[in-house]
Amino acid sequence: MSELENPFANKQIISLTELENSGYKIARLENNRTINDANVKAKTRSINEVGGTVSPITVVTATMAIKEGLKIEDFKSGDPVSNPENYFVIIDGQHRLQAILNLKSKGITKDCYFMLPLVDQIGITKLLSTMNQEVKKWNGKDFVSFVVMTLGDTAPELLKEMAVYTKNEFEVKTVYQYLTFEPNTLSNAELEKIANKETLKTELENKISKTSAIEYGKRIVKVLRSKFGDDKIIKSRSLSGWMINKLDPDYNGNKENLANDMVSFFGGLTSDQVKEIKTVKKDDEGNDKEQVLKNILNDLYSSFKEKQKLKQTA
Repeated sequence: MSELENPFANKQIISLTELENSGYKIARLENNRTINDANVKAKTRSINEVGGTVSPITVVTATMAIKEGLKIEDFKSGDPVSNPENYFVIIDGQHRLQAILNLKSKGITKDCYFMLPLVDQIGITKLLSTMNQEVKKWNGKDFVSFVVMTLGDTAPELLKEMAVYTKNEFEVKTVYQYLTFEPNTLSNAELEKIANKETLKTELENKISKTSAIEYGKRIVKVLRSKFGDDKIIKSRSLSGWMINKLDPDYNGNKENLANDMVSFFGGLTSDQVKEIKTVKKDDEGNDKEQVLKNILNDLYSSFKEKQKLKQTA
């Protein structure tokens, strides 16, 4: 197959139609931020109202992405790309492109435009974090995805496991607590250092090397999902924080024993108890929602431990 002519050769900005007519396709970075349906819906409505996108989507050549060790996938199919020379990769604007494609699937044709980065002296990893910070402030979940996308198979095991949950809207601190049984978390600045392969301080090295409790945490989250479904309460710090506070002195730091009890405790909750936890509100005594939840969990857990003792002595 003959080499395609670069559509940007004599232009700074080109349309999607021009790009496709030149034989090129669009790819996205594997493990980049998950496309947010609500965001796409809002952009679809806006693009339809104004007649198109008002700012260009930024792309780089796929060969450049491959050279930097990044994995890419076809934007439409999600399949791995085997011919990167025929692709451009989106760095900023995947929600806009998805909105354009959604309109096209409904028979509504709106064009969008693409441009190469105005600054090309830095690598894609730095370019990506800088652009997304300028356009929309990243949160911790975005940075976790960024680490896994950038480092791929070499990403720390803990971060790879965390990314599975943050993609499903779990808070970073919540996931860190579930998977490590530790009260700490990873800051955005720390995650960016990891992604950029900077020399890490011993404290940060220690934080990302905690893998002994990962399987325990996954068991707990699994049983929580079986009881609470996808309810936001299991994705916040309410349950994870309460749980790890039981580690010392109740369990003398034994994470396996705590995990076993938590699986039994949460797994044994009745539908009425689950409902009470999911619908918790502040009370008339001045306790906020968080404290009321702790009180409910403590009462239920005390009852659970009493039943355990009775079984052991029977």
